[in-house]
Amino acid sequence: MHAKSYVQEPGTDVSLRYRLRVLYGICHTVYAHDDRCGYPLHTLLGELIHSLGGSEELMYIQGTLVFPDLNLVCPRPNPGDTEKSNVFYLGVLNEHADNISTIKEVVETLHKEVVGQRSMENLLVVGDGKTYFHLVKLKQEYSAELEWMIPFPGDWHCLKNLQPVFMKVYWHAGLQDIASCVHKGATLASLFSCSNFRRSHDFLILVWEALLRTQIAGFQKYLETTDQPQVSHDFTSTVMTKLSSLSTLDATNTPRVISEVWELIGVDKFKEAFSSFRRHMSVDETYKLWDGFIHRDAVAYIMLFIAMRTGNWDLRMAALKTMAPLFHAFDRPTYLRLLPRHLLDVLQMPQTVLQHLKNGVFVASLKGKEGRHVGADECHEMKINKEVKMAMSKPIPEMMDRIAVLLPYRATTIERMKSQVTFDEDKADGSNKSELINMERKVQCYVEKLKGTAMAGSVPRESPPPLQTLSGEMADNVQREDMKKFYDIGKESLDSYISSRLLRKPSTEVAHRQRRLKTFLPPRKRQKKVSLKSKNRQLVNRCLRKIIVQSKRTNQPINYLGQFIHLPLALANPKGTMVHGNKANATAAYRRRYSQAFSNTLPTNWSPECVILEGVFLINSAPMRSTKVFRDYTYHIVGNFILPRFAQGAKEVHVIFDDPGRNGISAKDLERMRRDEDVTQTTQTPAFDPTVTIQPGTPLPDRSRTTWRQAMLSDRVAKRKLVNFLSSDLLHVGQQFLRDGQCLITAGGFDGDMRDKAMVATKLRLYKDENFTSNHEESDSRVWFYCLKTPYTKILVYSPDTDTYHIGLKVLVGPDCTLKKDAIVQLSMVVDKYEYLVMSKILNCILEDPDLDSIPKGELPSVIQTIFIASGCDYTSFFFGCGKASFLSAFFMHAPFISGSEANGTLADTDVSSAGGLLAFYRLVGSIYFKSFRQ
Repeated sequence: MHAKSYVQEPGTDVSLRYRLRVLYGICHTVYAHDDRCGYPLHTLLGELIHSLGGSEELMYIQGTLVFPDLNLVCPRPNPGDTEKSNVFYLGVLNEHADNISTIKEVVETLHKEVVGQRSMENLLVVGDGKTYFHLVKLKQEYSAELEWMIPFPGDWHCLKNLQPVFMKVYWHAGLQDIASCVHKGATLASLFSCSNFRRSHDFLILVWEALLRTQIAGFQKYLETTDQPQVSHDFTSTVMTKLSSLSTLDATNTPRVISEVWELIGVDKFKEAFSSFRRHMSVDETYKLWDGFIHRDAVAYIMLFIAMRTGNWDLRMAALKTMAPLFHAFDRPTYLRLLPRHLLDVLQMPQTVLQHLKNGVFVASLKGKEGRHVGADECHEMKINKEVKMAMSKPIPEMMDRIAVLLPYRATTIERMKSQVTFDEDKADGSNKSELINMERKVQCYVEKLKGTAMAGSVPRESPPPLQTLSGEMADNVQREDMKKFYDIGKESLDSYISSRLLRKPSTEVAHRQRRLKTFLPPRKRQKKVSLKSKNRQLVNRCLRKIIVQSKRTNQPINYLGQFIHLPLALANPKGTMVHGNKANATAAYRRRYSQAFSNTLPTNWSPECVILEGVFLINSAPMRSTKVFRDYTYHIVGNFILPRFAQGAKEVHVIFDDPGRNGISAKDLERMRRDEDVTQTTQTPAFDPTVTIQPGTPLPDRSRTTWRQAMLSDRVAKRKLVNFLSSDLLHVGQQFLRDGQCLITAGGFDGDMRDKAMVATKLRLYKDENFTSNHEESDSRVWFYCLKTPYTKILVYSPDTDTYHIGLKVLVGPDCTLKKDAIVQLSMVVDKYEYLVMSKILNCILEDPDLDSIPKGELPSVIQTIFIASGCDYTSFFFGCGKASFLSAFFMHAPFISGSEANGTLADTDVSSAGGLLAFYRLVGSIYFKSFRQ
């Protein structure tokens, strides 16, 4: 997927006044704004005329501008041309901003207060990178309820996150030396850290102008020594005559004159001459690096800034397309995913929405003037966020809790008072001359600093040295290759990401990987986090030292070296519960070793005939605020999780729940106790009465007092009642949507005589199916029982639980080491991170692994399953400091010794009457501890 089909390349004509004119890489229209968030690009036209005409006349005479800045003349101060935006408050939340629950609450408020009351079909919801992905995830999970919402990334935040990328590439390559001639100390440090957006923005714009002026000066010398078209006296006179009419600013005529001048200069012969000059000079690697900054990277930044100020949609899309490879090249994890996802969303938008966006609805106009728009996220920072903070005398959580309801009114009142007691400082020019003079002086300082560098030349240096900084520091070989190709690497990574994550093209290779390119930036000194294992070792060492000191004081020998913690560290934590590790590490280990078994898409020409869903993961989806009763919640589950599976082509969909405690007391109860201890209730009174029997019309818990998880999922009695209700209600609701040949099956959620049974819904009837009768307590094992019982062969199982596919690896394998069913496990439904594990492929990978040749192939599935169980699961303790990845690594390294055909016993032998399996387990534990703790 490429953006070429709907965005305009730089230099494409959009309109006479608001097009991006690229002459020698110069953007001729960048508007000022009085929001103080971002400052404008300074004029280049006067300097260009100076360099082409050879005039020695200074641009500034006694502090007065001879040629006025474009910011003074381009914006037409006519409030009637642009509709002024309305800014109002919906509420102030004292919640964590980067939290999906908070974003969900905001979306629900928008639906209630804006969409519902104004009968809107669509609403653009804008946020920063993390907020955008939360919005996308919510829309995927609640596709039916949030059809009206259009997630949209904030343009100002795109600019803000591009600044650190520039600094990583170009700061130590020369920007630091240029900035040091004007800025010192903390100000210089803040430019590199990009902690102040306005300051970094000013610097990037002005240093871009200085670099471009230096390049233009070299171009002038190049014209004088070559046969390229010369600038005639008549041409210069014509241009200067037109400029002389700009002595008096006029809002109507001045923009026209500026455009005519640029039309005169922007003739094809000069463009071609300048392009030839750049190619001629780019044999120098240092020159080529900075030429890329001037004409590609910085231009993309400026394009987006112009698009925000002018509401130019096509220019915005071209800018995002140009800057996307930069985020991919330097691993900005949020924005490298954000921009391709946003481009895909734009392609899928209705034409009516696109037309509104082209009309400029993605920006806000606070003054009602052309050229003075701001991004929606920038507007929030300038108005609501700023005003709320100014309205608080003490911005602390306790203060916010007290006055959260009054904050919007207080902020509005303060702003009205300010407008009444202060003078209107809005000027037609949008800036003052002293500030422009100060900007010009900085540019001249930067230009002076650039003299003598590679950028100041007009002919390539003889035998140009390899890539180096502007100060002459040479790059090493790795830096040289990465800096020369970073943009191409970024484009390659972008194409790979689009193909694998968005278009989901099948591939047997790793589709997308992180890039760690080396620039001139010195490596960071990272403080290594002290692990719990190291802390315990330090504790033991301190105890030993105290024993030794006590032995010396008393002159008594040391006769006891017991453990200093009352519980065995290998199996228990200080709280007394079993050590619990991360089971997902096993999946990560398989993904690294058997990458061909994992995919972001289903195999080509493969569609599921039967889909089995673990219900425990479905009910984690909290209902929207507009969902009032439990029947509405059933519609949510059916619409967002079940019907899409039938749309994939499935004939049979199973929803299976856990049936805990049905087989008596087990080690699993210890795991449930551990989970219950970790749950902290926020209210004394439960939000849902567990004695109430849930009916379709029963109101949902009051979520203003507690969350869905606290109300229904943390309380095991309430959770079981919810499962009981859904097991039957899913059938009644789902039956309305079933077609001929389709059926919906639920199991595990019934009690009493129906406890072991499964209920089936078809288009015409509901009935009990004895074929699926089962007494499994855990749904992760029940899914494979149903997998074997169903008449279909192509089966898709949705279960992020690592236990599930380990159970299936043993259950599905027949005596001849082939699978009984063509099953695929879906491990993730996260946006842009879909992941499927093809059971047949991972089985083949294990059987053909050369490190496991010494183990009989028929035993391998049982051996892998035993390692997963013995290294820690819900029924056994984990080993402290030794995760599943470590166990698998040690096993693959010492497989013949641990469970080979010549060893005494194998891990596949789980018979309690035989000691062979236990001996193999001892060899496994000995290998992992020898590998982990050897010095």
